[in-house]
Amino acid sequence: MAIPALSTEDRALVDGFMTRRGLLRGVGAAGVALSLFGFTKTKAIQAQQLTGNSLYDQLGGLVGITAVINTFTGNLVADDRISQFF
Repeated sequence: MAIPALSTEDRALVDGFMTRRGLLRGVGAAGVALSLFGFTKTKAIQAQQLTGNSLYDQLGGLVGITAVINTFTGNLVADDRISQFF
């Protein structure tokens, strides 16, 4: 399955969000924490990896995940109860 290319504007939005929120550092820290607790793959995860039916693919790849993030950030900004935090 080919990953559709994002426009320059969409790519900048995704990169900016990832950088501003430090998500990559958080993912790294979560990986370390999970390894300390003896995290192991379940049979369901192993089956997904063997069939290529990953969560990433189920969510629509980069385009689908970008759409979810764009909607999510729009909802955060529009919610007066929490918008001051973002």
